[in-house]
Amino acid sequence: MNILLGRFYSPAGNAIQDVNDTAPDISRKFLPFNDKYNRIIFENSHIPIVIMEIASHKFVDCNPAAVSSYGYKCMEDIIGKTPADVSAHTQYNGMLSSEKADYYINLTNTQKTVIFDWKHENPDGKQWDAEVHLLRFSIDDKEYLLFSLIDITERLSVAAELEQAKKEAEENEARFRILHNASFGGIAIHENGVILDCNQGLSDVTGFSYDELVGMNGLLLIAQDYRDTVLEHIKSRYEKPYEVFGLRKNGEEYPLHLEAREIPYKNLHVRVVEFRDISNQRKLEERLLQMEKMDAIGQLAGGIAHDFNNMLGGVIGGAELLQTRIPESDPEAGKYLSMILSSAKRASDLSNKLLAFARQQMIHSTPVDIHEAILDAVAILENTLDKRIKIRNSLLAEQVWSSVIMLSYRVCF
Repeated sequence: MNILLGRFYSPAGNAIQDVNDTAPDISRKFLPFNDKYNRIIFENSHIPIVIMEIASHKFVDCNPAAVSSYGYKCMEDIIGKTPADVSAHTQYNGMLSSEKADYYINLTNTQKTVIFDWKHENPDGKQWDAEVHLLRFSIDDKEYLLFSLIDITERLSVAAELEQAKKEAEENEARFRILHNASFGGIAIHENGVILDCNQGLSDVTGFSYDELVGMNGLLLIAQDYRDTVLEHIKSRYEKPYEVFGLRKNGEEYPLHLEAREIPYKNLHVRVVEFRDISNQRKLEERLLQMEKMDAIGQLAGGIAHDFNNMLGGVIGGAELLQTRIPESDPEAGKYLSMILSSAKRASDLSNKLLAFARQQMIHSTPVDIHEAILDAVAILENTLDKRIKIRNSLLAEQVWSSVIMLSYRVCF
């Protein structure tokens, strides 16, 4: 069945329900020509066009473009088919095509033209997408729908690719932001020194907020004496690590490790820079250097103490031999000799402590009679100082082994 399109088109091309609706001055002799004219357009249009009888939901006419698009060999293969026969089982929202078709058909009761996207399926299983335009009309008290189709498969494919690319870009941006903020140091992305983006780490290092940092000249984060060096590295695209002094928001200068790379970022060629505060590293290095110095001093002290011990051995040995030869009639000499032995032994103890320090041995503390040590020192001083000087001591410790000793010395002239 072929519907004569001339029956529902006026000479001006406007849709009408019946020829009787046209003005009386339109000659009926024009209708055969008009019908032929519209039929030529219908059959030669590159846009697939299908006409469906609403009551039966069956196709009653189509053009060659529709035959080709639906994947059939001739028009007769399409006549009698329903929209569900040329559609995928379900549409984009998962709704059955038969139910979705009824929805749009019913929509034409209230809307002159209905436009929507539709997923079709050919007999070989190939699916394709079309933008469907529905136009409802009537002829001889029968209701029809004119389907005109615009293939949008490629457009949807491009749109899907763009959507996927957008999604991947958003995921990459999110992943970049996570890695960006997970860095243990400060990260800044800048173009010619102007900060475009940064992570929270840079805020923590410098004391500036994120909003303050974005748009800031990055050289302001560098101590004045080192800005020329950093600027030169930016201009020369230097990418090796180096150290300068940074400048915090509060004006504090601190040792700073910098390392930069040239990267593409949002259609720009920029530099990404890592700011690493190495204050703690410097402190550890200083402590290590101090330990090395102490180790060297210990080795030197050990050598000196060893030689000194040898000399003290001779002094102590000689003093002990003299003690056996001093007559009892000379107690003064015995007193001085005892002082020599006592001092030499204390010197020997000190030498042994130096050796223990040099060898990193465990040093054991032993109780000392502070009163006795003080009295020995006073005895030496009384015999060496000017006779006009008198030393008076006051030992106020309640116990000999008290850890807190209160001493009072008064020197009188």
